[in-house]
Amino acid sequence: MDERDYCFVVFEDGDAGRSVVAQVTRHDDRSKRYFRGVWHKMQQAFTTFHEIASVQSVPGWAGWKVHDWCDQVQGCEDRQKYVAWCGDMMAGFLNVRPDYPSQHQLGQKVMYVEHMAAAPGNLHTPVWRRRVSHVGQMLLAYAVFQSKSQGLGGLLGLHAADADSLGYYRRLNTQRGGSVFHPERTGVSGPAARSADLAKVYLETTQPGADALLEDYRRV
Repeated sequence: MDERDYCFVVFEDGDAGRSVVAQVTRHDDRSKRYFRGVWHKMQQAFTTFHEIASVQSVPGWAGWKVHDWCDQVQGCEDRQKYVAWCGDMMAGFLNVRPDYPSQHQLGQKVMYVEHMAAAPGNLHTPVWRRRVSHVGQMLLAYAVFQSKSQGLGGLLGLHAADADSLGYYRRLNTQRGGSVFHPERTGVSGPAARSADLAKVYLETTQPGADALLEDYRRV
């Protein structure tokens, strides 16, 4: 597998025909500063706006401790941390863990997507306008690339973090003809063996679904 064979892109919001190349790198000091100095501050601004507007329901992403997830080492030594950039703007981030047992193919290992999110600036809110779109799909395709590169066949497994996340994955699956994921399951433990995961919906890619996601980004 050669990453140069692929071009991972997102799209300027409001102009789906104009692509923007995303550079995916390992989590480093630059991304650490961005998480604490920009991402976290945008979460605070968004939450404060909702408090002032007396809006009771705040999306789950506003409370995510992204900087902690990416700084954490103990208990997750196998976690691989990636960040996608569009120039100086962070598009989103991806944390994966290899060699997670497949829940659909006995003896097969998959790449587990532990955390994945578009940066706050790439989400629609009442406070700001989204900069780029299709970040989640690009990050999933990059996870497929890493899965293939690390001998896991391109297969992915994940738990939907909340109702919003589950809705996203269901829409993606529907848009792609229902071919991306195997049937949903619950009662599945993640690599961190958190009891909370048992109540969450577990999704695992099919082989054709994973292959098709990555092929969308192959250079012509």
